[in-house]
Amino acid sequence: MHYFSVNMLKILLVFTAMFAVPSASAQQYLIVQKSESIKTFKYRTGDQIMFSLTGTEKVFSGELTYIGDSTFAVDDKFEIHLKAVSTIYRTRYFIRLLSKILLTAGVIYIGVETVNGVINNDSPMISKSTAIASSAMVGAGIGIGLLKTAKLRIGEKYKLKILNFDSFNE
Repeated sequence: MHYFSVNMLKILLVFTAMFAVPSASAQQYLIVQKSESIKTFKYRTGDQIMFSLTGTEKVFSGELTYIGDSTFAVDDKFEIHLKAVSTIYRTRYFIRLLSKILLTAGVIYIGVETVNGVINNDSPMISKSTAIASSAMVGAGIGIGLLKTAKLRIGEKYKLKILNFDSFNE
């Protein structure tokens, strides 16, 4: 009896997949492509995006809510033409994580040394080497944190395109 129910479940899953896949609609992607390279950054509807427009230094950010043939919309508030975008800002997640780890480690290290110095009634509560090491970690964390956002300037080096998978279905 158990064998029969497992096989029926498999058959049901196959039929569900067969009918569900063709009805799924194709999706459009906003692509930032590096010239003369295969490196691309893809954005789909629902992704967070940061960008600035030509002629302004103001940075806009929000959820990508619509991708058309040559435009995209952010937070359903305004529609932007691809040619109006001058820069896309990308968060480098590994660098952001490394920055947070270094900052936290530096503060914890000096905190533990301070508590240890108070408990042991040490004359200088914080040794010179500990102050240097924790300051170096905090400084490195702040310095690396400044590099967490990459600027992809649209123009010669980076191209902004829309990849439309609907055109392949016709």
